[in-house]
Amino acid sequence: MANLKVGPWLLRSHGPTILPADASTSIFDASPTGITGPTTINMLVTAKNINGTPLYTGGDTVVFTTSASDTPSATVDNGDGTYTATLNYTGSTTFTVTANVNGVNIVPDITIVYFNP
Repeated sequence: MANLKVGPWLLRSHGPTILPADASTSIFDASPTGITGPTTINMLVTAKNINGTPLYTGGDTVVFTTSASDTPSATVDNGDGTYTATLNYTGSTTFTVTANVNGVNIVPDITIVYFNP
């Protein structure tokens, strides 16, 4: 029996296989993206497979990083295809945040712009 792609599954002769999250189709968001002082940045990845189909289960590896001197919290796998983390930013410069899905960065990074009050 040949492999057949049906929605988020790859059907094989031994049953369906869920395709993993893919960085080229997954969505990365962070907010707020404009700040005037110390604040909490909320980061979210919505996982999609290589076909762009949203995933409704967890289990992928998602890592958030930043160019700021502060460190993001540990990633929370919400078990529904979304992954979250926070960054308690204490600096006063513009910086970027990055999300990595299964070893590949989601492009582009998100720039958090610091506005001098």
